Amino acid sequence: MFDRETLKFINTFAPWLSALGTFAAVTVSLYLARRSDRISLKLSLGIRMLAIQGGGPGHGTRFVFLSVTNMGRRSASLTSPFFKPLPWSKVCYFWMNPQNSLSVKRQTTLHL
Repeated sequence: MFDRETLKFINTFAPWLSALGTFAAVTVSLYLARRSDRISLKLSLGIRMLAIQGGGPGHGTRFVFLSVTNMGRRSASLTSPFFKPLPWSKVCYFWMNPQNSLSVKRQTTLHL
């Protein structure tokens, strides 16, 4: 099928391909090893309605619900959250916690 000179020429690429494969394997393994060092948070934001058994005071009150869950291995400190409705928008909203029994203190540390 191939003559001797063609096979010699094809075999000259073997060291280059093995070096390229080794470099790719090291790069992927370093990426996977460092991936756990990132802070990973899951955010849930929505409008909820307060339901009190027996329809007591405050029943049916609507409030904004913000839930932040730490999905990574590192601790994260949540100090002053703000969000944008669209990534390209210049409008930002700053979150101010009301002082009531349903809210947590202003600065919160999230552990795994």
